[in-house]
Amino acid sequence: MTTYYEKRGRRYHPVAEHMTRDALPEGHYLVTVKPGVTSWTRDVTPDTAALKAAQKMVVDELAKWIYEAGQARPTSTPLTPEQKTAWEACQAAHGGGPFYLTFPAAQDIAKKFLERLEGKLGDGGG
Repeated sequence: MTTYYEKRGRRYHPVAEHMTRDALPEGHYLVTVKPGVTSWTRDVTPDTAALKAAQKMVVDELAKWIYEAGQARPTSTPLTPEQKTAWEACQAAHGGGPFYLTFPAAQDIAKKFLERLEGKLGDGGG
């Protein structure tokens, strides 16, 4: 097997990128490279490569937008007696004590949105 080298400063260092590519099974791939991250998407149909590339490009921006749009905001008025009673009843129904609500990560929401979009486009838009 051939060893490839790249020059870093005044020295040459062996690299093995060719082995990664040689190990891939036959098919189409989309490679996205960002600082610190390389993503390989397998079995990309050539006519949808542009859509998949666009999805990879906007998922971080979409996640940031979803995060900002979905942030909890303090209310301008305190809880009414009815709201406080309802909240305490909800806490009691879940075992009392501290009661927390959780939300999915913005990145997960963005990915699900783009997967849904891809599914709609694959179905002919319906």
